[in-house]
This record gives sequence, C-alpha cells and structure tokens, in this order.
Amino acid sequence: MKKVPFNVSARTARLIGRENVSSAEGALIELVKNSYDADAKICVVYFDDSFAEIPKSASQQQLDSLVNITGTPNIYQCYEKNLFDNDWIFSDRLYNTHFSREQRHAIEACLLKTVGLHIFDDGHGMLEEVIENSWMTIGTDNKHQNFFSEKTGRIKSGAKGIGRFALDRLGEKCQLLTKTADSHTTLAWHVDWSDFDKQGATIDKINAELGASPVSLCENLLRIDSPNLSALDISKEQKGTHIFVSSLRDAWTKDSIERIYKELETLVPPTEGSSFSIHLLSKAHPESFGIVEPTICDDYDCKVHVELNEDGVVSFTFNRHEADPSKLTPELLNRSYFQENKISKEYLCNKPHSYSKYLTELIPGITEHRENVHKTIGTFEFTFYFLKRQSEKNDIATFLHRNYDSSARKKWLDNNSGIRVYRDNFRVRPYGEVGKPSWDWIGLSSRQAGDPSALRTGRWRVSPNNISGSINISRVKNLELEDKSSREGMRENDSFAIFTNIIESIIKEFEQDRSNIYSEIYKYSDSLKDTPTDEHLNLAQEADAETLAQKIFANIKTEPLKVKNDSDKLAVALLKAKARSREADERLDEMKRENSLLRVFASSGLTIAAFTHELDGLNAKLGGRFDQLRELLNSYLELSAPERLQVQSYKDPFKRIETLRRDDEKIKNWIKYSLRTIRKDKRNRKKITLLDYFENLRDEWNSTLVDRQIDIKISATNNDAYLKAYEIDLDCIFNNLIINSTEAFKRSGFSGERQITIEIIDHINIILFSYKDSGPGLSPDIKDPNEIFIANYSTKINKQGQQVGTGLGMWLVKKTIEEYSGSIKINKANGFSLDMEIKK
Repeated sequence: MKKVPFNVSARTARLIGRENVSSAEGALIELVKNSYDADAKICVVYFDDSFAEIPKSASQQQLDSLVNITGTPNIYQCYEKNLFDNDWIFSDRLYNTHFSREQRHAIEACLLKTVGLHIFDDGHGMLEEVIENSWMTIGTDNKHQNFFSEKTGRIKSGAKGIGRFALDRLGEKCQLLTKTADSHTTLAWHVDWSDFDKQGATIDKINAELGASPVSLCENLLRIDSPNLSALDISKEQKGTHIFVSSLRDAWTKDSIERIYKELETLVPPTEGSSFSIHLLSKAHPESFGIVEPTICDDYDCKVHVELNEDGVVSFTFNRHEADPSKLTPELLNRSYFQENKISKEYLCNKPHSYSKYLTELIPGITEHRENVHKTIGTFEFTFYFLKRQSEKNDIATFLHRNYDSSARKKWLDNNSGIRVYRDNFRVRPYGEVGKPSWDWIGLSSRQAGDPSALRTGRWRVSPNNISGSINISRVKNLELEDKSSREGMRENDSFAIFTNIIESIIKEFEQDRSNIYSEIYKYSDSLKDTPTDEHLNLAQEADAETLAQKIFANIKTEPLKVKNDSDKLAVALLKAKARSREADERLDEMKRENSLLRVFASSGLTIAAFTHELDGLNAKLGGRFDQLRELLNSYLELSAPERLQVQSYKDPFKRIETLRRDDEKIKNWIKYSLRTIRKDKRNRKKITLLDYFENLRDEWNSTLVDRQIDIKISATNNDAYLKAYEIDLDCIFNNLIINSTEAFKRSGFSGERQITIEIIDHINIILFSYKDSGPGLSPDIKDPNEIFIANYSTKINKQGQQVGTGLGMWLVKKTIEEYSGSIKINKANGFSLDMEIKK
C-alpha cells in the first residue's frame, strides 16, 4: 500500500482563529498575552476610532470629514447648531427621518472601515527566522518547550501555537512591524486573512508578505496622532512589536471599549502590576481610558488566603473585619466558644488568624480513590474576599457589625464578584467573568438555594454575589489543569472536577468559621434581652399571678365600660400572653410530631437509596422471569428420567423456582419495610419493650444482611427494659446506623468479620444503647469524630471528589436523640462504636 499524505485546507486558519475564539475581547487578550510572553514591560492597545460611530457633538471640520467618509451630504441635516459654541449637535430624530434603515446600516459600515486597532509592546521582538519557523508555523511547540524566560523569570502563558490567529477574529487585514535589540532592521509582515477563504485552497498555497520595513518602530509611532501615546515610554523604545489590524469585524463603540477595559482590569492579579503594565487608549475618547490597573479590595468583611503545599497541607489565614471593636465586650469574648478556639478581640478585628489542615480533612474519604490527590492537582494559592452588600439595622445590632459604605461595595462587587483563575499571572477565562455562564463555576448559587439558612443557625452559606477571589495556578506545578485550545476555560477532566471540589471545600471552611462565630454572637445578643427569669418570679409565683389576673379579668367582664387602671391592663395583657404562649406550645408540639415523621421518612429514603443496587437487581429479575421458567420446564419435560438426574443446575427448573422464591422473599421484606414505616400505630408515643423491638428489627433486616454475610447480635441487661417513645424514632436511629455499618463493611481494603452488636443497658432513669460494628471504623481522614453529626457531612465521595452521600444519616440520629433530651458519644474502639443515652 502506498503512503498518502494529509492535506490541510486553508480554511483551517479560520477554524482555529475566527471561529475558535468566541469574542473579540478574548482575541485581544490573546495578543496582550503574547506581549507578556515576549518579556514586554508595557503593552498598549490603541483604538484609532475618531469615527467609530456618528459623533454626538462635532466641529465644522469633523462634520466635513464625516460627510467625506460616508459620501452622504445629507448628513449635515442631522445636526443642529449649538447656541453656546460653534459645535454641531447630532439629532437621532433627524437622522431617522432623513435616512432609511438600510441607508443607516450603509453609513455605519462606512464608518467601521475607518477604525483601526493598534497593539504595541516593548518586548524582545522577532528575527526573520523566528517569523518563518515559529510565527508562520501553526501549532508550533516553541513556547511549550521553552516556557521559561531567563531574562524576566516569567513563565509564558502561551503553549498552543495558535494565539496569533486571534488576529483573524479581530479584522480582515493585519500589518506587523518587529525589531530585536541587536538587529539593525525593522521587519514588516503583512497578511490578508480573506485569502484563507478561497475555495479549495490548501494552507501551503496561502502566503504572507515578509521583508524589511522602510519605517522604524519610532517613526511608526510618530505617524499616529495621539498625545496620550507619545507620553508613554514605549515611544522611545528601539525594540518590540507593533501590530495594526484594519477592516475590523466588530464595531468598537465607547461601550465596547469600556467592556474590554474592564476585562483587562482583571487580566493580571494586582501583584503583577509593577512588572507588566497595560494601557488602553482611544483617539475618540482620550480622557476616558488610560493605564489599566487591577482593582484591589480594601473594605471587606473577611479576607481569606489559602495555600496548598506539596505535602497536602492547606494553610488558612483569616483577616476578619466584620465586627465593630467597640461592641465586643469581655462578657462575649469570655464565652466558652471563643476561649476554646482562642479567638480574641484582635482576631475579630483584622488581625491575621492562621491555622493548617490536611487536604484529607477538607475532603474526607478522598484517599479511598486517590492516595496522593494533592500531587495530582499540584500546589496553588487562593485569596478571596467576602463583602456584605447591605445590612438591616437589626442585624447590625444583633451581630455587632461595623458600619460600611454599602453603595461603594455594591459598585465594586457588580464589577468584581466571582472567583477567577490565574495561570502564571494571566487570567484563565471565562471563570468568574461577570455576566457569563461560568461566573459561578463553583456552583455557590445552587448550594445556597439548597440550604438558605440564616447566619444565626450556624449553617449559613455564601452567595456568589458577595464573594470575590483569585486562584493562582501554574503550567509548571499544575500539569493536570490544562487549557482548552479555544482558551475558553480548562479541560473538564477528573483533575479539574477534584480541583473544583477542593475550592468548594475551602469556601465551606470559611462559611463554617463565620457561621460558628456569628451564631455564638447571636446567642450572646439574645441573652441580653430583658426577659424575667426564675430569679425574678418562680413558677409558683407565676401561677399565683395568673390566678390573680383571672379574678381581675372576671371583674372587668361584669363592667366592660368601666375605665381600666394599670393593674387591669396588666392582668389582661398577662392572660393574652399566656393564651398566645399556650397556642405556640401546641403548635410547637405539632411541629415536633411532624418533624419526627419527616425524619423517619427521610431515613426510609436513605435506606432505599443505600440499597438501590440491590433493588435494581430485583427489578431486573422481575421482567420475563416466568417466560424463562416456562422454557426451562418445557426443556426439562422433554428429557428422560436419567437425563434429568444429570441436568446442570442452571437448567433445572426446580432450582430456578427456589431462586425465585428467595427473590420474592426479598421483595416481600422490602414491601413490609415500606408499609411498616407508615403504620399509624408507629406514630403514637407508647411503651416499647426494647428486646422485642430489636428482635423484630433484626428479623426485618435479616434477608438483606444475610446476603452480605452480616450478623446482628442483640443483648439486654433486663429483658423487660422499656422506653416510652415513638417507634418510628427508634427506626430512624437504628436503620441509619445499620445502613452505615453495611456501607463500611464494603469499604475498599476491609476483609474482616462482619458483625453488628446492639446492647440494651437498663439504668434507673435512663436507657443506654451501645452500638458496635466490627468494620474498619471511621475514615482516617476524619480528625474530629463529632463532625459526622453535622448535616451534609459525608465521607462517601466519588473519584472526582464530589460528595455522593447525603450526609444526613448520622445527623438524623443525633437530632432524634436530642428530641428525647438524650446524649450520644462516639467511643474509641476497633470498628465503630457509640453510646446513646435516653431518659425513660
């Protein structure tokens, strides 16, 4: 067979340029990155846009030029003389009157042709062989191989070898002048991108023009009439690259230039501003634009700086600046939470507070899928700011917040909210880009919508509208986080998913920190409310007061028109308050009953979710099983008696019937479990003989656990031990514990005995339940065992680091125990062990 070479269509340049780069802003940013990679100290983007749009105010000379450009004398009639000076004022009404829509479009097309885009830099420039061998090579690996600049220490942001084709996205024609410091010749390179659109042309048939330029870089700058440009240091440079793009594809109005200015503000982080400066200039609007400076946040409620190092240690530094120092009293700071966590007044008022955690503590369970996940992702830094947009007066008083300028914050957040990613000091778009789908790429909105708890609850979640951050990664240290060829984000592989979940876990750490502090401050503020206690009026005295109030009220009812004195008013007010209190107590009791029912329904859902695989298997077996049995029976009947004795097991219909019987038994048990949950008698509080209850529970779980080779042992110090409770609450507790044990027995690397032990210990006033299993115990990633009782906390995650467990099971257990004023304690032992005390 002969070897056939590939041909590359000239249209390829269009595919990787004009059609690959989605926006003009993105294309322009690619060219600014090229200046950075060329070790430039300054990059200037200059719009020659005198007539990018019809001027709203024009001198007579400008008006004459406008007529010459458009070839439309009637445009004079669209302007009215200004009475106070010699300028002419444009009228939209007259413009729409004198010109049809088609004529207006033709005029605007003429104006667009006059606009030019210049990009200047003082980088190292290019030699002729570099242009021929690298610049003219599609997909060159020059920057991929030589990514480090020895001169400036920069790591080059480009690597794909296609960034220059962004020029095609900006305009149809391009001229480039370039010169190195050591060369005596300025080179000129010209290309017409429309050549690549020729029918049937291949890439090797398309040529650009390259040769010596009669114009030097300095002379080229002098030809451009711009005072702002001549004032910059770049006008004196003898090296660098100048690009001019004409026949632009986009209308660069003032609004569109403002958009690119905002994009460039976030292109580099503040730390890089001193070594690389970007200037954006406009001939039509010289006062509106200039040097592009990164925006810095100096009025925040909390600043968090995070670093992940090579050992998988995550270092946190908090600067909390939300509280008013004058409101932080010694009584508040002496509360146990602040003392135990060593949070001083200074730490609440912008003094840095630092601590460290292992990555496995932030994402417990991740080591079951990846042993050294931190090495896969690589080191990075993450700094973010939290800012409230506005506060209610009550919240300021309750949470002891300081005052701030809400209008300034809103304006700053409108332009800077979101979490951005920077690779080697250049932004990776479109993450955190305001107004774009990837603005909230972490998914903070959906997290908050899923649990919009108030700050006082301790479960507060941040809104993406209130957070602004930047993540710094590197092409050297974060090899798995690669850019797409389109430069529109990173490749969405497993490593990117893990990276996203690490960032989410870091934000969770901040959320928990703020929630803990301000739920404690809320409790303190609530304790200061002027409410009588038993020191002022004990229960007996309160009952006497109510009796006295009833007597006074009885007298008032006999003479309703009599003017009441203060005692009468107080008596009526007391009785009304008592009535409201009793009504609230009744509603609270009803809500407790409803919560109890909801807990057991949630527990039932968790049980079914935990055994989905088994239920799916049973469901699959139901379909067509009798047809299969009929075929087996027919085949079996055709056999002789001796042949039937030798038939293989899978062809024996009676063994198949036995298998079906076992499957039916499992289905029966699942139906019994479902019906048992909703039985009305289980929703009544009654005296429960505990040994009988647990033996029934074991029987109901038996078929499911036997398949998993799990044994349950029940023992009691008193066979008659009882508890007055709702049976569904006991179901909620022990079903969740059994589910967790069955999941633990399946954990990778465990091959020991599978046994669950439940012991009932009867004391005088309490029942102690001792629950143990012989599994692998809690994940070694869990440093504080009590964290398993936090809602949504789960070590059940997939290989991308995403939580797939609900994190509700142990939270439901703890909440149910607390409903009975009980306590729960995890023991240090082999496997998993905990004790639960409930008052009789």
